Amino acid sequence: MWKLGKHDGKRLSPVKLTLLITLVLLFSLLFMGDIQLQVRAHPEDMDFFDLFESHGLPMLIIDMETGAIVRGNQAAADFYGYAIHELEVMRIQQINTRDDTEVFQHIQAVSDQRQHVFTFQHLTRTGEIKTVEVHSYPYQLNGSTHLFSIIQDITAKNAALSAYHQQKNITIFITAAAAVLFLLLSIILIRQNQKIKESLRQVKDAHHLMAYTVNHSPSSIVVLDKNLNHLYASDQFKRDYDVSDQEIIGKGHYEVFPDIPEKWRSVHQQALQGQIIAEEDDLFQRADGSLKYSQWECRPWYYEDNSIGGIIIYTQLIHERKMAELKLQEEKEKAEAASRSKSLFLANMSHELRTPLNGMMGMSQLMQLTPLNHEQQEYMLIFQHSCSALVNVVNEILNYSSLDQGFESYESRSLQLDQLMEEVKNLHMITASAKNLVISTAIGKDVPNQVVGDHYKLKQVLHNLVGNAVKFTEKGVITLSCALAEEPVDTEIVLLEFRIKDTGIGISADHLTTIYEAFQQVDNSNTRKHGGLGLGLTITKKLVHMMNGTIDVESEEHTGSCFILTIPFQLCQEKIANS
Repeated sequence: MWKLGKHDGKRLSPVKLTLLITLVLLFSLLFMGDIQLQVRAHPEDMDFFDLFESHGLPMLIIDMETGAIVRGNQAAADFYGYAIHELEVMRIQQINTRDDTEVFQHIQAVSDQRQHVFTFQHLTRTGEIKTVEVHSYPYQLNGSTHLFSIIQDITAKNAALSAYHQQKNITIFITAAAAVLFLLLSIILIRQNQKIKESLRQVKDAHHLMAYTVNHSPSSIVVLDKNLNHLYASDQFKRDYDVSDQEIIGKGHYEVFPDIPEKWRSVHQQALQGQIIAEEDDLFQRADGSLKYSQWECRPWYYEDNSIGGIIIYTQLIHERKMAELKLQEEKEKAEAASRSKSLFLANMSHELRTPLNGMMGMSQLMQLTPLNHEQQEYMLIFQHSCSALVNVVNEILNYSSLDQGFESYESRSLQLDQLMEEVKNLHMITASAKNLVISTAIGKDVPNQVVGDHYKLKQVLHNLVGNAVKFTEKGVITLSCALAEEPVDTEIVLLEFRIKDTGIGISADHLTTIYEAFQQVDNSNTRKHGGLGLGLTITKKLVHMMNGTIDVESEEHTGSCFILTIPFQLCQEKIANS
């Protein structure tokens, strides 16, 4: 028999001594009834699921055979507008707008390693369709192959974003502790083989998921502990800051980056206190000294007991997009400056044209008082009509330029509604009589005759709309009416509704949405019967909005139109006192 220390007069060899100790330890573990070893491995308790759940980009885990969504993070729930538990009972076919056959063709392409990046149209809960770029990769979970997808909204920046670079998988679990854990698990597997195998598989899948989450993300990610020592850094982070694992892992953040600005030190401390800090367009200096725009987020990560374990920093370069935005802003400012110069030129030119035109019209009117034969009278009439049309064009350009430059202001004063409406009616009586048209006015009995508002703007609006009605009506009646839009709920404000109705040519449904646009006309042909620049309704709508009112139109082609103005006015003090 073997003796402790000797065998047949000789000392035991180290190999035999080790074997003897191992057998004794194994015997003790197997037969001591009061020692029960259990290993519980829950991947959802691992730090990397905190990373998965807190990641700023939407992520989904999808069953490749059915399309069922097995798991989604909070960012995915927020993006699609569902709660996480609602998202995890859905299928990807309910979100992807393409047909089921095409969806599964793309899934098969990922499974065959033929393609990993796709552009889809995804449907949110509200019905909004968003253009997304999806990065998908197969991985093993629960003994079957699933689809791991990272979703990025590229609706507003589709042209500015570049393709994401695939990153290499790295392994971080080859340590001496892993060897000890492997040995312990190997011993326990003698009694609990199936249970430990399942636990090990779950742990392996969870670590694999963490590696995919970090390495295939388009963002730079660095994980720090509570003392701001580096625990993990993604490949993109190491490329952006020109560092390696040997230079940063286990070392303090301020040791690796001693010149870090005070701003970041404050951000780190706020995150360690539980805050989430982010910036959409921050200018930072790269390792090569170049300045780049980035968007970043710094947030805490937590242990199982909800205590803060450290911080996670996500960074994504947006330099190209930011440069495009700045250039677009610069071009916009140039265009606005050019537009202001154009409007100022038009205003100046309109003023310069108006003076000689008024002189020409005055002289023509004086000439009509002199003895003229019939032919000369006709020439003078044509001359006056032409001058009048040109004056109207100049006035429209001048009014449009003034409104476009913001020269007009709201002037509040007392006004008589019946008197103002009669003045508007009289301005068009001669033209209407020449066409055998009747213009009538009507004011509701409950409408206060005297209110406070902008007399000039209201008169110009009614003048424009009645003028249009006369212009586009060949026979029938034109009605200008005023009534209460609603029963007054305020002792100082009254809401009035003006209606200008005609029996003219009307407006087709196709043109109703464009009639208020500048230089737009129902008939744009060179042979159109009615002249004008197409600025009247544009000016009218702007004036109505300046009076805090609204304008609408009801029209049917070949039947007539009815423009409806709803404008608030103040009651006069005498009216308020009587009330």
